[in-house]
Amino acid sequence: MATTAVHNPQATTAPVIAAAPATAPTRCGSCWNLAQETLLNIVRMSREKPKYVIKAVGYFFGWQNVADPSNTYAKGMSGFCRNTKNALSMTEVPHNALETFRALRSFWNEHSVTNGRQVVAKGQPLVNSVCDSLKLTNQLGATNLNGTGIDKVNFTACLIGSSHGSYSAVEKIVQRTDNRSVQAYYLANLARDISYVALAVIGLHAIFIAGVAAAPWVMLACLTSAQFFTIVGYLTERYFEHPTRGINYRSAQPVNL
Repeated sequence: MATTAVHNPQATTAPVIAAAPATAPTRCGSCWNLAQETLLNIVRMSREKPKYVIKAVGYFFGWQNVADPSNTYAKGMSGFCRNTKNALSMTEVPHNALETFRALRSFWNEHSVTNGRQVVAKGQPLVNSVCDSLKLTNQLGATNLNGTGIDKVNFTACLIGSSHGSYSAVEKIVQRTDNRSVQAYYLANLARDISYVALAVIGLHAIFIAGVAAAPWVMLACLTSAQFFTIVGYLTERYFEHPTRGINYRSAQPVNL
């Protein structure tokens, strides 16, 4: 008895394509990728944190003015960047006030050291943004407040807030000995806060003890150092928070991918 062959399409085997062998990226390729990613993060920073860019540009012209006091262009650009920074700070007042109110409410509901530290951490940016706003209104002639009094409040809040920030950064560095990337991020924060502590100490010494303003280059050096490490911290955070690296610095714990 003859049998009829039945063709089964599912029985057809697909051709097997051998995967290309994985090759490790060359050093030049890795450097190029890092440069591209850093440039993209700088562009991202200019959108998310425009005040970082304005302050950096202002300090650049400030150093030019220190080197050559007769350079009116550098002096004008430095002043323009300072006023722009103060205007951006004015827009931050509502957000900082809300964050400070929430921290105060948490402390009111539960009196604890942790909640008290949150009040300090959230209150310092509020004081700074309000002081910057008052300086801008003085510059525009809308108010005629005592500039030295504003500096006293600002420097005092900066000293308290940055001292707390330095302590918090040291805590994180000690706790996260298992992760060098997280430690690098908080080391940048520590350097930033130490720069601000130095700025506040020099400013308060000039007001209460010396009675004369500190040398412009000394204050500018502290501000430049603080801003440099602020940007380094931002870029470090963005670099290691990339999905392929999976570190969430806000919780200081690895991200579950």
